[in-house]
Amino acid sequence: MSKSVPRELRAQFDTLNFVLQINQQVAICSSDLAIDVGAHHGSSTRAFRDAGLRVLAFEPDHKNRQKLAEKFVQDRGVLIDKRALGLYPDEECDFYTSELSH
Repeated sequence: MSKSVPRELRAQFDTLNFVLQINQQVAICSSDLAIDVGAHHGSSTRAFRDAGLRVLAFEPDHKNRQKLAEKFVQDRGVLIDKRALGLYPDEECDFYTSELSH
């Protein structure tokens, strides 16, 4: 039986905290919008919202997107998009899922 380990303890480099620090210290744009690519269940989305940002959350996996939507159903500052983002535009590509990520 595996035990859930908090995100902070697993991350070697916590990109979420880095982005939040940069956003607070440097005026990188005039928008209050964060883009969460691969939003999963919304831990980064929640942190961005708690920092006062609106969030465009991309999550292509149906099961993960459903959990994400349940968490933010009442939050008008979160827009959930079902598309996958990548380096190159493509109509078709391989998409892999894992029961470990659900």
